[in-house]
Parts: sequence; C-alpha cells; structure tokens
Amino acid sequence: MSDVQLTARDLYRLRKARLLAQRAALRAQWAQHQFQELSLEMERRYDLLAKDAVLDVQTGGVTVASVEGQSKEVSRGPADDAGQGTP
Repeated sequence: MSDVQLTARDLYRLRKARLLAQRAALRAQWAQHQFQELSLEMERRYDLLAKDAVLDVQTGGVTVASVEGQSKEVSRGPADDAGQGTP
C-alpha cells in the first residue's frame, strides 16, 4: 500500500472546519452561560432563592415544595398574576 497525502488545500479545509466546529461549541457554551445568568436573575427577582422553589423555563411556572413533600404551583409570573382577578 502506498501512503496517501492530503493536499495542502484539503488539509486547510479540514483544519478550518475543525475551528468552525470549536467556535460553534464555544458559542453554545456562552449561550448556556447567559441562560444560567438570566435564570439566576429571575430567581432573585421573584424571591425564589430563599425558598425551595423550582422555575419551569418552558411554562414560566414556579413550584414550591411544601413541608410534607407535596408541591404547589405558585405563579406563572407577573403577566399571569395580573390576569387573575379576585371574584
């Protein structure tokens, strides 16, 4: 068998593709970090840090665990609270 060598152009294209993939991975990590910062800010804003509460980022719902291990949904945020009137 003979050794096959890539051309300089093909080697360049492979290295460039690897760098583009690394850049995309770094951007994804940065986006995840931004998401975590925003989640932390929302937890602080809605005073969830001191409570045993879970924020559902899909629905915007907040669930607080009770002492008995049961949980109850507290709020879906200011927009939902504004729409709820007392009968």
